[in-house]
Amino acid sequence: MGEQVAAALAAHPEAALRSVVPPPEADRTTRVNLAVPGPTEPGAARTVFVDPYTNYINGELTTVDGRMPANVWLRELHSDLHLGEVGRLYSEVAASWLPVLVVGGLVLWIAKQGRRRRSLRELLTPLPRGKGEQARMRAVHGPLGIWLTAGLLVMSVTGLTMSRFAGWGLPAVRAPELAADPVTVPGTARPIGVDRVLQVARAEGLGGELEVTAQTAPDRPFTVAETSPGLPIRKDRIAVDPYTGQVTERVAWEDHPFLAQVREIGERAHTGTLFGVANQIVLALLVIVTIVLVAIGYRMWWKRSPYREGATLPAAPPPALRGLGPSVGVPVVLAAVVLGWLLPAFGVSLLAFVAVDLLIAAARQRHGRARRTIAAGALLVAGALVGAAVLVSAPAFVGRATAPGPQLPNDLVAAPAAPPVDVPPADPAPVADADRDPVAPGGRAERRSEPVPVAGAPAERPADRPDVGDPGGAAPGGDVGSDRDRADGGDPTADPTGESAAGPGGEPAESRDGDLAGRRDLGAASDGPDADADADAADQARRVPSPPPAASPEEGSTGVVGDLVGALADAVEPVTSRLVSTVEGVTEGILGN
Repeated sequence: MGEQVAAALAAHPEAALRSVVPPPEADRTTRVNLAVPGPTEPGAARTVFVDPYTNYINGELTTVDGRMPANVWLRELHSDLHLGEVGRLYSEVAASWLPVLVVGGLVLWIAKQGRRRRSLRELLTPLPRGKGEQARMRAVHGPLGIWLTAGLLVMSVTGLTMSRFAGWGLPAVRAPELAADPVTVPGTARPIGVDRVLQVARAEGLGGELEVTAQTAPDRPFTVAETSPGLPIRKDRIAVDPYTGQVTERVAWEDHPFLAQVREIGERAHTGTLFGVANQIVLALLVIVTIVLVAIGYRMWWKRSPYREGATLPAAPPPALRGLGPSVGVPVVLAAVVLGWLLPAFGVSLLAFVAVDLLIAAARQRHGRARRTIAAGALLVAGALVGAAVLVSAPAFVGRATAPGPQLPNDLVAAPAAPPVDVPPADPAPVADADRDPVAPGGRAERRSEPVPVAGAPAERPADRPDVGDPGGAAPGGDVGSDRDRADGGDPTADPTGESAAGPGGEPAESRDGDLAGRRDLGAASDGPDADADADAADQARRVPSPPPAASPEEGSTGVVGDLVGALADAVEPVTSRLVSTVEGVTEGILGN
């Protein structure tokens, strides 16, 4: 593992090591995440994909929190429509109103069917029946809404747990943080290597997918995080002393509060990683049926709309609360207040609707004094809402570009270490020929014309072992380039070879020839009786670069997924730009008048 890190750092001498993600399968690549100079998006890293058998760099991509470019683009489209904070606020408003609309529609459908004494079959079976188009559409819309109620409520609530304003920041809901307190720096000791840290993590029982985060300062520990998709949930994290290899802190899944565990399970169900493919199929069906439900609802509204016949502003309906009576009106108002407190986006938008309703009522008033009074109240409410929204949302998101934090020098990251703990070696699984060198989905896999020379790499790639684990390669058990919706980042597992790369045990890095050898992680020296002989042989081994793969894609090729994502981005960008310009123009016109 140390030699793989050294190969990635040699390809980017200007970068610093951020984290290492060992391959979760034997036919996948190792991800080495590097912090590159210059302003970057929060969570962005230059991810280098290294062949764990030959140390050959198969490709590299810019990722965000371990996600591939295509997944990042789609995730932003889902969360904010690529409109920034305006789109994110719109998304939260929609998610906040969804439970109200679902429950309201459910109550209306059941109450109407109860008055007509319909059978249970008619209540739950979405079949077109009745006379006229309106009745047939209603007979489909109502039962579909009943079947979708549970799914839509779950999706709304779990989506709100990832929103900004909903009340999910309480200590009982937040996951406990790994403090990673400073450690004592010995006078002459050097940090242990990545291989030793991985061995300590395995000895502590961490399995599944792992991510080793490098030190950010000499007195800071290594951290190892575990997040495996699906059930059972594995979310343990440890801090490892970089000089002694001792575990200084541990946060296990059992240490999470109950509400934090519920939130984590809900987020995984929302993103389709809780039950794997079955979870994703259920979500896809839910989306398709919801689109049908919405389309039918708009059709029903348009058939009854007065605007369909070219009418002007329709007559105002009677006040709704007055028609409910105290026995029903008071609980409705109290429920709206509670929901507005739990879901601020719902409460603020509801007040905005009230302000607009007051303005319309003022426009209908014939008496000038009453009109002015209602209009003044509406303007005060609207002004307070706009001011609160600007004060709350604008300052926190100024200057999002950040530079990489302080990092250790690369020669310290891959420094010699104490002998590793005993871990039984495991032979890597065979690699299928179908997994040779595909391009990572949604992004450009930048192939290098020459491999990076690394000490100990074989002169030739074995004929029976093809290129393994390209960033987008399709392989059994998943694809290296595939996104994991991780709450705490990516967490792939240990070195598929079961043992660390051979290296001279204990000899200082400064005595190595060349910058690359000085950065090798020597924490995985052999423990056998021939350790010294193996180390001498490794020192004398000729450094021959690995040959390029036989089926290397053309430079600049992005694949079908990358082309589709690029086309979607080009199509959406002018639309979103025009939408923003229209909103700004309308706002200026209102303020000008």
